[in-house]
Amino acid sequence: MIASHRLAAACSAAALAAAAPGAARAEAPGWLEGLQVKAQADIDVVAAPRADAPRASPWGAVTVRWSADAVRPSGLRWGVDLGGEAVAGDGRRALARPLEGACPACPQSPGGRPLAGLLTGLSGAAYSPSAGRAALDEASVWVQGGWARLRAGLAPGAAAMERPGLTGALRTVRADGGLFDPTGLSLTDTGLSLAGPAPGVSVQTRRIIGLRASASFTPDADWRSVRRPWPGGPDAVRAPLRDVWSLGASFDRRSPVSGVRWRAHAGWEAGRAGGPAAAAFRDPWAVSARVVRQSGDVTLGAAWLKSNDGLAGADYEAYSASAAYERGDWLFSLEAGAGSAGLARREGRMVQAGASRLVGERAVIGLALSLAGESAPGLPEQRRARIALETGLRF
Repeated sequence: MIASHRLAAACSAAALAAAAPGAARAEAPGWLEGLQVKAQADIDVVAAPRADAPRASPWGAVTVRWSADAVRPSGLRWGVDLGGEAVAGDGRRALARPLEGACPACPQSPGGRPLAGLLTGLSGAAYSPSAGRAALDEASVWVQGGWARLRAGLAPGAAAMERPGLTGALRTVRADGGLFDPTGLSLTDTGLSLAGPAPGVSVQTRRIIGLRASASFTPDADWRSVRRPWPGGPDAVRAPLRDVWSLGASFDRRSPVSGVRWRAHAGWEAGRAGGPAAAAFRDPWAVSARVVRQSGDVTLGAAWLKSNDGLAGADYEAYSASAAYERGDWLFSLEAGAGSAGLARREGRMVQAGASRLVGERAVIGLALSLAGESAPGLPEQRRARIALETGLRF
């Protein structure tokens, strides 16, 4: 499995690398003059012994990014961004995973079918395992003048565009928003978004004294990317997301004296529930904040998100914190997260310690120990400890 992924990625990377210099050297007239092309690919395979998932590990994930941009003699910049992700294995589909025990408190439609949260995807529906999925999560064009960048197409919403990442030793197994959850109990994801990725339009200012702001509008936010929440079973009822507005602001500045870099983010999103089942839902909203401090080899971060999940009495709130230390080819991290899902009346928490090492120029291997717990009224508390091994290639 790893060998075939390595061969495919190597061929793709070689082809893109060969194409990029040629595009840069071409005597292209007009708007193609000075075109620059960049490509990136990440491949990961995760093994987690004793995983309590509907489909046992190993799981696999492939992420591909491609971008091109150019500058006109007038100073106007333009570009194209493409990206996609594929997953082999069930993963946890954001938070739409099997719920431990029955869920008598989960909301239902007038017809008796379970309702799914518009942000989390959680519901009381019977879980249907998935062998894998693949989707584009970006296909957009943009132009940038002196003060702002306008973008149109499939892209993240404004709040997500301004959100800095939290550092962790593993790419796919995280205490906050991991693509795979070996414990099956994670309820923490401060990176959830109502706005996208989905087709829409956005405007983003230039960064001035460290500050930048974005705004976006997504008329139909039901695009199913790999990381986007969606119900874990076909019986769940979920109203389509319509007319989502998203605002985001960020700060990114490194002190020239101390070398300390601070990054901060605040975001807001709101939309409306559409479709025939709209009357059973509420118009969803979400707010989020994040701060990251980097000093030398040490990076600290904290994040928070709160939403009404589009249903009465279904408020979702999540917190997380992380600390990472980089030493040569090694990266060590300690992460903690907690989440509360009013829809399922569940509270969850997770602590994860991990280490990864760069092997050669492109290979990465990492190991993580996750301790997770979940509690719900009337149900025994669930606790699990799992070890996950992640191997990856970076191009």
